[in-house]
Amino acid sequence: MKVALVGNQDNIAYHLCKWMRKEGVDAHVFLIRRDRDMRSQPQLVDPQVAQIRPEWLHDYDEGGAMWLLRSPRRARRIEDAHDVVVTCGASGLVVASHFRRAPVMHVTLGSEVSDFSQRLWKWNTPLAWRGVSLLSRRGLRRARAIITTGYAPELAALRRLDCLAKVRLWAMPADFDTNLGRIDQDLSARLRLRYDGCNKVFMWLSRLNFLDPSAHNYKAPEKFLEAFGQVIAQGKWNVRAVIGDHGTDNEAFKTLVREQGLEDHIDFVPHLSFTELLTYANLPNAVVFDYITPRGGGLYGLDREALSVGAVLVKAIDPRIVGLLFGDGCPILSVTDAQSCRQAMTRLLECTQEQFETIRRDYALWARGHVHYVEPVRRFVRMLNELDYCARAERQAKGRS
Repeated sequence: MKVALVGNQDNIAYHLCKWMRKEGVDAHVFLIRRDRDMRSQPQLVDPQVAQIRPEWLHDYDEGGAMWLLRSPRRARRIEDAHDVVVTCGASGLVVASHFRRAPVMHVTLGSEVSDFSQRLWKWNTPLAWRGVSLLSRRGLRRARAIITTGYAPELAALRRLDCLAKVRLWAMPADFDTNLGRIDQDLSARLRLRYDGCNKVFMWLSRLNFLDPSAHNYKAPEKFLEAFGQVIAQGKWNVRAVIGDHGTDNEAFKTLVREQGLEDHIDFVPHLSFTELLTYANLPNAVVFDYITPRGGGLYGLDREALSVGAVLVKAIDPRIVGLLFGDGCPILSVTDAQSCRQAMTRLLECTQEQFETIRRDYALWARGHVHYVEPVRRFVRMLNELDYCARAERQAKGRS
């Protein structure tokens, strides 16, 4: 089976391709040059790619204003040479409808389904965004299967588009062995020198999106800040926060920090690269926080990366969806508001070093057994084989009729 992965948002296709090739699948990635986000460039995962490009890594388009018009011709050539097409993220979904013969599986990454596909009939949507929305809807209709983590706004959007029957639950895993090898030892030494004297370093490295709690990308960092301020007010511990300076509301968040008088307890860091994020999360006294809302969810990119390097993770989770995607027994401390977040912080601060190491060990054992890529990727390959088998059976049936 030959697999073409089109689009590379958050390097999902790049990771998947590497792992599938390890399983003996003839997989190839086709990069769409509109994936310019800092987490969508293969060389930021494997720096050597900038000098020596693997033979399985190709360009889908050559850039320029006319790339979308040339897309159908490029799609024909790709599906002539491959059995199954996997589109990834927003850019992949925009071109998904251009594949007419090969079966398409779309791997969702959130916004292209929960947000972009819903903009078509909103009165204040610019014309260009209406075009993106229309193409996204066409791509979802073209896909035979839609891979999702079960994120509630995504499922609601797919239901409205009458695509819920195509949903397959699966979550992107992480490569624990390789990620540990990606830790920047020089940066790690500098961070340890700075933070070794802290009881704990509480990290918020997700986006600072909080002004609109109804938004699809709401993260609730203000609840993390409220809980952290309450811990600081107790004056019992030497604790710092490391917060990523990125997101739609980062300036408003800094205003909150100043209003609460927490500037001296927080280090803001720029949007971290993949390697930097792994290095920060690997600190022995780090606790990584993410997504504090009553709508508990699964384990997303930041969460899996933190777990892959041994971090303790605190976030809102839905045990049922985590069990369906990864397996039962998840030890993650789940928080849904500022109060439960403060309680989790206090519990971890009150731990002895031995107790905290036990928590880290429990996290690591579960994550290694359930989130490491080997078994999830084998399941993904089985889904692709089923898609290919059914498409071939359909073509044979049409040939006989």
